[in-house]
Amino acid sequence: MAGWDKTRTQVERQLRGMGAALFDIGVERPDKGMLPDLNGLTAKEVLAMVDQLKAYNARGENIYVRPSVREREALVMVDDLTPATVERLKADGLAPAVIVESSPGNVQAWIRLKDRGEKLERAERSQLGRVLASTYGGDPAAIDFARFGRLAGFTNRKPHHVGDTGFFPFARLVSYNGKVAEKAPDVLSKATVAHRDHRDRSMAQDVQAFARDFVTPDLAHWYREGWAMLQTKYQADLDRSRADWMLVLAMAERKGADLGKIAAVVAQNSPGLADRKHNVPDYLVRTVGKAAAWLEAKAGGEKWEDVRDTLLERAQPYMGPLMDGVDQAEKALAQERAQVGQRSYGMRR
Repeated sequence: MAGWDKTRTQVERQLRGMGAALFDIGVERPDKGMLPDLNGLTAKEVLAMVDQLKAYNARGENIYVRPSVREREALVMVDDLTPATVERLKADGLAPAVIVESSPGNVQAWIRLKDRGEKLERAERSQLGRVLASTYGGDPAAIDFARFGRLAGFTNRKPHHVGDTGFFPFARLVSYNGKVAEKAPDVLSKATVAHRDHRDRSMAQDVQAFARDFVTPDLAHWYREGWAMLQTKYQADLDRSRADWMLVLAMAERKGADLGKIAAVVAQNSPGLADRKHNVPDYLVRTVGKAAAWLEAKAGGEKWEDVRDTLLERAQPYMGPLMDGVDQAEKALAQERAQVGQRSYGMRR
């Protein structure tokens, strides 16, 4: 057909299949990195750039695309798959919204996990990519939420892909149904659990390193600084009850503080505690008591998975000292409110 532009057609179809409101375009220059300022483009704006992108590609630059990172699109790319693996994805209810052959025998699959317009946080998207890559043998290095994929219709300019003819292969659009994968809810659930476990392991390591490296005789100061460290690193992904738990464990194990004092420190310094917990004294007793019971069990050689469901019962002998600590904290808070008002990091009534 006269005037038919195969590259433009593939680009239009791929963008339609991906279904994002905005896209980022990557133009990878040899030894210079990505060309800047090609982010947050509509599909129409990308299509208007096709001739310019062809010129970049002709002079040896690779052309990529991704959903705009600022949009948090519920679309995950799994890289370096074989055609047979893509068939496994389909059989498992994870038919990709877009499939691109990035080079002969290598496939990139964009899997849609929620309806268009619904969002996935960056950490969730990275974890989803990790789960999918580990299950289906994709590239484990390609799990970053900001990872680019090939834009169909342009040549793959990596030198090792030059064929016997001396030409570079084109990235080819295989399919573009644009649909949410049938088993997306199951994958989201699995990834949520995996993400939580990964985050909790990372938090535990951070707290242990902090307990080792940050030395101060002031237990309350240590606790506040530990909380600030976790808040800065994990931000919206921070589980505040888990933060309390891990800091309490460190205070009991590494700092050697008595249980009543630990309860008082948490009561006075855990951010927004009264807003988070309806019954603060009960929360303190459970958290600190279970931490003490776990440390005792661990010292005796028991494993977490064997004792986790019995910790509250095992914590009963610690309840007396803990209630004393909670009472002291309540009195201190009452005095504090009377004198200077509520502190910004304390309990809010």
